[in-house]
Amino acid sequence: VRVAHALDALGIDLIEAGAAGACVNLGGDVRVRGTGPGGGPWTVAVEHPHCAEPIALVGLEDGAIATSTTLKRRWTVAGALRHHVIDPATGVPSTTDLELATAIAAQGWQAEVMAKSVLLRGREHPFDVVDGGGAEALAVTHDGRVLTSQGFRAFTGARPIPAHLH
Repeated sequence: VRVAHALDALGIDLIEAGAAGACVNLGGDVRVRGTGPGGGPWTVAVEHPHCAEPIALVGLEDGAIATSTTLKRRWTVAGALRHHVIDPATGVPSTTDLELATAIAAQGWQAEVMAKSVLLRGREHPFDVVDGGGAEALAVTHDGRVLTSQGFRAFTGARPIPAHLH
């Protein structure tokens, strides 16, 4: 969450220093404020490590987007796959059936917390944590199915989001 707080602070500092817009990317967590390069919202790609094209292109004027995944920072212990996303209930790498979650929120820390929470929730109820909380999310299951919260598509404009990754 410290990285996310830095995202928020840097964005504020840049605008206060006179920038018309600011985009701060720290380790894949992104915070935008103000006008994007084309004079409108900033466009942020939601990427999946196994896809050549982005899953979605998100338009943001003032907000944050963060992704959490079990597909990076992985290793094997005694033949069992492990990753860095720790389930707080067990203290060991999670057994989620989602492999990626992206969240959009007003602040960087909120987006980071929501992305990890969605990932840990799993495919049965992935968006319980974002519904009604001012955040939206996208998740990808282990079998490549793409799920979105009710309001996520409001950030993607006319560009379709695939139902399944190939």
